[in-house]
Amino acid sequence: MVTAVEALSGVSLDHFLELRFDGFARIVDSLDGLPVDLPEPLLDPKADLDLPGGAQVLDGDQALAWSRTRYSIGDGSDIARMGNQQTVMYTIVDRVKDREPATHPRRAHSFLDAVTSSVRTDAELARVPTMARLGAGLARVPQENISIGTMPWVPDLHDPNRVVPAAEAEEVFHALSMDVPAPGRAEPPSGDAGPAAEH
Repeated sequence: MVTAVEALSGVSLDHFLELRFDGFARIVDSLDGLPVDLPEPLLDPKADLDLPGGAQVLDGDQALAWSRTRYSIGDGSDIARMGNQQTVMYTIVDRVKDREPATHPRRAHSFLDAVTSSVRTDAELARVPTMARLGAGLARVPQENISIGTMPWVPDLHDPNRVVPAAEAEEVFHALSMDVPAPGRAEPPSGDAGPAAEH
């Protein structure tokens, strides 16, 4: 995966984090769940998703089902699911900021234990002290400076089931390689990409 991303983007990746499904659920549970306010009920038996509309706190398994659903949001495509997953990630960022696990000893231990036991990383990031320093650094990043986006894409003219990078993708990857803000910085997904998270 790292090799594929480097080849596609031209950006060298120094480190990586690979999060497993069960690890995702553990991390959410270590944050005491995710508060969300769903504009309508969500039902997707294939993702084990059955959530009522309205304000609620999702546990790890519910949040995992929410992130995996594709048939209850958008057009049911993988790209629509990615938009929904970005909504989930923004919600996690909100929760981390709200719970402040990086600055509260008990929460920090629970959160870091869930993270370090749930992800696969390169050797340098695998140590708890390194992860703690990384978490403390991320906690100081203003929320408005956190952006999650999808590579600009267009349909593949030769295969309707595929997409290819749009011309704008080169600008985004160049900005990332230069460590500067990418053009057209992504905003938190709207209700069209998935249910709105409570802020």
